[in-house]
Amino acid sequence: MPPLAPVTNVLRCDWLWTIGSDQNISTKLYFRYSGPAPVSSDCNAIAASIYTFASAMHAQWTPAVTLTGIKITDLSSPEGGLGEHQQATPGTRPAGALPAGTCVLTNYILARRYRGGKPRSYWPFFNNTDLTTPQTWFGTSITQLDSALATFFTSCKGVVVGSLSITDHVNVSYYSGNDAKIVDGWAVNKPIPRATPKVDAVVSFASSQQPSTQRRRN
Repeated sequence: MPPLAPVTNVLRCDWLWTIGSDQNISTKLYFRYSGPAPVSSDCNAIAASIYTFASAMHAQWTPAVTLTGIKITDLSSPEGGLGEHQQATPGTRPAGALPAGTCVLTNYILARRYRGGKPRSYWPFFNNTDLTTPQTWFGTSITQLDSALATFFTSCKGVVVGSLSITDHVNVSYYSGNDAKIVDGWAVNKPIPRATPKVDAVVSFASSQQPSTQRRRN
């Protein structure tokens, strides 16, 4: 596949996780910044700050889950800065096993209305006592999580490194629509890349009371 187009003044923030024996799990967020594009040393500093802010949510994951680092990538160009803060932090939520693929889904709301997939995060949070039914998280658990997330996002918007400031939690849309083709008698929809990726500010968010899954984490 061709490389994705650059996204001016946007950082990708990868939360890096270990769940049990699986050491290749990540949760992606995007942040817009003002000021000059960061070099790699700046990205290291941003990653360290965001890792510190993650402490607002340590109580959301159990000791079976470990946050192993934060990686920051400047998307402004293929040669943009890249940095990482590595540190292992198991969760402090009481142990209570859930399948590794069980996640808490947080949906992000944009001002723009459109058809298609909406931005979201799949978090490796909670334990089995957070389930009020096999299909429902306790409302109090969701409320506590969303409060912790609000604290985290507010902290991230205050990050300043040199002349760079993080200003918004955003979503990046790289594709618009599909190009339908017939391949070996089957209709195949190929996403159409945008010439310039579209960046939308996240205006609000809400975590779902229904458990979600990421089967590849099992």
